[in-house]
Amino acid sequence: MAACQNAVETSMQRYLAGKSGDYEVLEAQLQLFPSETDVAQTQINQRAVVVQLYKALGGGWQTEPAAVPSPSR
Repeated sequence: MAACQNAVETSMQRYLAGKSGDYEVLEAQLQLFPSETDVAQTQINQRAVVVQLYKALGGGWQTEPAAVPSPSR
């Protein structure tokens, strides 16, 4: 992904300097956006796996607060 970001930045600099057309920038962006989507999907999957692991190990949320035992006298 870093290479794609670098390509977009470079093509934008070239475009702003008048050394290339807008097609070069668009082409670089077309390569960057799918890789950003893939990274986001990977992060979602990683978080989902952590939640599944937590649940599998017995973790979870309590729907009601746990009863506090009263002190014995």
